[in-house]
Amino acid sequence: MRRGPKLKLAGAGTAIGTFAVITALAPSESGLTADLTTRDWLAHAGPSWLATAARTATYVGQGGPLTLATLALAAFLTWRRKTCKPAILFLATFILVMVVVGLPKVYFRRGAPADPETDAVRFFSKSFCGGPECQSYPSGHAANAVAWYGLAMLLLASAVTLAARWLIQGAAATVTAVATILSGYHWLTDTVAGLALGVAIYLVLSVVNGADPRYVTWLDERLVRVLTRGGRQRGDPPEGAGRPMPVRAEAA
Repeated sequence: MRRGPKLKLAGAGTAIGTFAVITALAPSESGLTADLTTRDWLAHAGPSWLATAARTATYVGQGGPLTLATLALAAFLTWRRKTCKPAILFLATFILVMVVVGLPKVYFRRGAPADPETDAVRFFSKSFCGGPECQSYPSGHAANAVAWYGLAMLLLASAVTLAARWLIQGAAATVTAVATILSGYHWLTDTVAGLALGVAIYLVLSVVNGADPRYVTWLDERLVRVLTRGGRQRGDPPEGAGRPMPVRAEAA
C-alpha cells in the first residue's frame, strides 16, 4: 500500500480513537459538568434570536437532504462519466454513516439538551425509540456535515480547486457543529464525537476514491454496455464492420 492511503487510514484510526476517548469521558463527572455547564450558559447568556438562527443553520448538516443531494450528484456523474465509482462511493458513505454513526446513537440512548428530565444527559437514560429524543449521542448532524460534504467534494474534485474544497468542507463542519450546540439539539460531547466519526468516514472514503481503478474496470465495462445503445461501447466499429462482402456470381 502506498504511503498516502496508509496515512489516511492511520488518521481514520486516530479519529475513531478520539471518539472512544470522548465516549469514555462523556459519562464521567467532568464530561457531565462540561455538557451541563455549556447548555445552561447558552440558555441564560445567549439572545433568543441566536438560538433561532442556530436552529436554521442546523439544516446545513441535515442528513436527509444531504443524502438525496449527493445521491442525485452520484447518479448524474455515474451516467455522465460512464463509471460506477461515484455510485460505489455513495453506497460506501451511506453504509458507513448508518453503521458507524447510527448504531451508537441507538445503543447509547441519550436524551437531548432540551429534555426536561435531569438524567437526560446520561447514557442509557432513555428507552429505545425511533426519534432524536433518545439518539443524541453522537451527533448525526456533525458527522453528516463532514461525511456527505466530503463525498460531494471528492466527486467534484476535477471541477473544484483543492482550496475551495477545503473551504467548503471546513465551513460546513464548523457551522453545523456550532449550530447544533447553540440550538440545544446536541450536547457538547455529542458534537465533538460526531465530528470525529465524520472525519474517520471521510478519510476511509478518500482511500476508496484513490484505489486502483482496475478494481472497477469490470463493472464499468458492463455499465457502458447497459448505457450505450445496442450494447456497444463508444468507439466500437458499427455492427457488421469488418465482415467480408458477399460476392455476386456473374452471369454466364
